[in-house]
Amino acid sequence: MSRTRAEGEEEVDLSQFEAFYKQQMPGLVAFIMWLGAGKRDAENIAQETMLRAYEGWTTIEYPRAWIRVVASREHFRGTRSRRADPVSNVPEISCPAGDAGVMDQEQSRVLALLQRLPPRQRQIIALVYDGYTPKEIADLLDMEPNAVRGSLHKARQALKAALAQEGRQVS
Repeated sequence: MSRTRAEGEEEVDLSQFEAFYKQQMPGLVAFIMWLGAGKRDAENIAQETMLRAYEGWTTIEYPRAWIRVVASREHFRGTRSRRADPVSNVPEISCPAGDAGVMDQEQSRVLALLQRLPPRQRQIIALVYDGYTPKEIADLLDMEPNAVRGSLHKARQALKAALAQEGRQVS
């Protein structure tokens, strides 16, 4: 199934985008929650990001990375213009496997600890959690790899200190 765009624009393969949407949406919502958004805000930001991805689908070279960068910016910008149901047949959104759709007490605690970090450190931690290497993160965020590693180190130290304050053993 495809839809032809305006004259001069490339044809969009809806089935390809729909598969991408269904595969990436749960992980994108979880990623935005790692950045510090609540579940409802994360879902809204993810939906808006996917709409933007759909609109530029034929020009996006690395869509998985693109949606995370756009969602990060949108979350940290703090202003969102919401559109109702940008894609029909929206799948049920939940956190990825292993994270269970309903957060347990430990996951909520980790998200609360992440809230203590500066936005850039939260963004880098969320990208690491999402499987990106420091080099890939540097490319995505237009940073030097050493700056990413430095921010990651500071974030981990801050999280260890926060856990130590709570009386937890840290390895």
